[in-house]
Amino acid sequence: MADINEILPNGDIVPHSEYSDRVNKKLDSLLKMIGRYKDEHDRRNPAHYGTSEAAYPYRLFEGSMYHGTDVAGIDRLYPSAYDNSMGLGVYLAADKGTAELFANNVYAIHKLRGEKVGEPVVYEAKTRRKLALLDLTKDELFKDVVADFRIYVNRYGHEAAIDNSAKSMADRAMWEGKVLDDMGRFVFSAFPEQFTEFLYRRGYDGIINGGENSKYAPFDKGVGTYTQIVVFNPEDIEIKGSYKPESKI
Repeated sequence: MADINEILPNGDIVPHSEYSDRVNKKLDSLLKMIGRYKDEHDRRNPAHYGTSEAAYPYRLFEGSMYHGTDVAGIDRLYPSAYDNSMGLGVYLAADKGTAELFANNVYAIHKLRGEKVGEPVVYEAKTRRKLALLDLTKDELFKDVVADFRIYVNRYGHEAAIDNSAKSMADRAMWEGKVLDDMGRFVFSAFPEQFTEFLYRRGYDGIINGGENSKYAPFDKGVGTYTQIVVFNPEDIEIKGSYKPESKI
């Protein structure tokens, strides 16, 4: 069985210390943030208290999400080590078909590189409870969220100093009312801890975004556009099973 600390969300195998350091740092940030703001989150969480305090549209979600890779033996899902596009959290596909494409694509890439590979596998993760997901499947909502997040970042600027080029580029894009920076990256990706905190404090458990008709859909080479779910707290989901998808190679 592969060590979970050596497995990237896309299936890549990386040095244990590099992956472990990245995941542990993000997990530590998440757990501290969740502990600090749990009461505030629970008071505003639409899954518990209805719609009265919901800042933006949400989708109550309960059920399955999927993760495609070529590594067997995963028994839990951790925050993404490298994907910050929608803050800190566990990144999943909303449907089996996308996860199957991911699994087959990762397998093919590793095989072409002559790297050691396993077999394509799709993991089914299920929610432990009903989750309130910020519904970013509507492109027009992005600008409202960006505008409010810019105010949040500037209000708590001492915690999110503009100390590198990515943050500077994202900050400038937000002031110009843009969703993407000049490199085509989501402005949120430069402030992942703050973006997750911003939404968690408003009662959201995660985000659902994308889809084939969305200008701001997630995109991965070999997979294309898809609907993505990001769950902030890894304890809100669990792996219920896995299967080998039909090979497209």
